[in-house]
Amino acid sequence: MQKKASIDFKADYAIKLGNYAMLLSRAGRDNLALSRSKDALELFKELYNIQRDRFEPDYASALNNYSNDLADAGKHDDVLDYAKQALDIRQRLAHNKPDRFEPDYATSLSNYAIRLSEAGEDEAALKHAKQALDIRQRLAQKYEDRYIEDMFNTTCHVHFLSWLSDNTDSSVDLTDLSNIPTKIPAHRLPLSQLYASFVLACWSPTETTRAENFKNVIIAWNSLTRAHKTQAQGYRLCAAVWSAKFAPATVADVNWQTNWHQYVTQRQGRIPHWMTEIARRMEFQWPE
Repeated sequence: MQKKASIDFKADYAIKLGNYAMLLSRAGRDNLALSRSKDALELFKELYNIQRDRFEPDYASALNNYSNDLADAGKHDDVLDYAKQALDIRQRLAHNKPDRFEPDYATSLSNYAIRLSEAGEDEAALKHAKQALDIRQRLAQKYEDRYIEDMFNTTCHVHFLSWLSDNTDSSVDLTDLSNIPTKIPAHRLPLSQLYASFVLACWSPTETTRAENFKNVIIAWNSLTRAHKTQAQGYRLCAAVWSAKFAPATVADVNWQTNWHQYVTQRQGRIPHWMTEIARRMEFQWPE
């Protein structure tokens, strides 16, 4: 009985550490969030080694969260490894109990795709993002209100990765990005609008349409929550720096230079590979 109480106490404490790390991350306190996220991961790893069946899902979540917090804090060396560990566990869980674990598996597929793209592995990222989209399309057919946002945002990501990979074979018509689902909650709608506008800007055939779509990215970013601004900062910076060169009136009153230096400092000078590739293909340069 005493051993069970100790295990339950540790599990409850680990959950609270993870929740606190999430709140710290949303507040922009990335290093402290990373520290608390690591504490939660170590506790869940200990519990996983004691009772694998009970704590395997929690351990996978802690691995996934720690990978994200590493990336947010600019510590990229181990990001892919932790994301892959989470993905492997969730793949196994989803295989055994798809109704319960497929949503988490889709999340890990999507997150791993993001990390792969940051490392410049766009083809592999596209493969994983398409797998996530397949799952989320099925889920949205069954439970539209719950999964339509994830499906739409993943659709945007697949189209973006297709563009990065010079791969036009996409399972969803690009015109669908102009029809954002009305069932996405109002407070989260600007993030989906930003993603869609950004992808449309990448695929735009003319400078005029690209300028209009990047303008919409900047407008949507201004309506984001603080947490979503952190999440979408890279996309907004691409839009701002491109516009500074090709459509300067769009960013005449936008203080993107300060945000750029903060972003680079936060990431310890290492910006995602996809941002470097966008600058190359759209013919602009990132500031020194």
